[in-house]
Amino acid sequence: MESSRINESVTKFITYVEDYRRNLNKQGVWLFLGTIGCMGLEPTWLKIIALFITFIIFLSNLFIEFEGEGRHLTYDEAMNQIRKKIDCMSCENDKVYWFACLDNIKKYRLGLFITFYKSYIYLISFIFYLISCVLVMFEVALH
Repeated sequence: MESSRINESVTKFITYVEDYRRNLNKQGVWLFLGTIGCMGLEPTWLKIIALFITFIIFLSNLFIEFEGEGRHLTYDEAMNQIRKKIDCMSCENDKVYWFACLDNIKKYRLGLFITFYKSYIYLISFIFYLISCVLVMFEVALH
């Protein structure tokens, strides 16, 4: 019974991670298109306002709710909740197994390389956004 409850929590967490990355990449596409639209504006002060508004809009759309919590959780918060549930288990072998599962999730689903690999669309779009902001700052400095 305890194991099925932990299994459900772990499955929800993995789904949460995958949904978050899908949302991140979807928002990345819109960030890219929004940035292109901002760069086409004239005068420069309008570009600055548009880039600021674009940043606020896309920042607010990044966060999705963790199922059952009704709010956004960081990966660490969600994993700590699962760890607490595992700590409450009575069977020591089950605890060892589930802690090993969490370690594997952290290593193979939350590592730096896999994060870049799974969220590359957003990362590229955000870099493009930052480059656009720098270009606008140079434009302001030159005038």
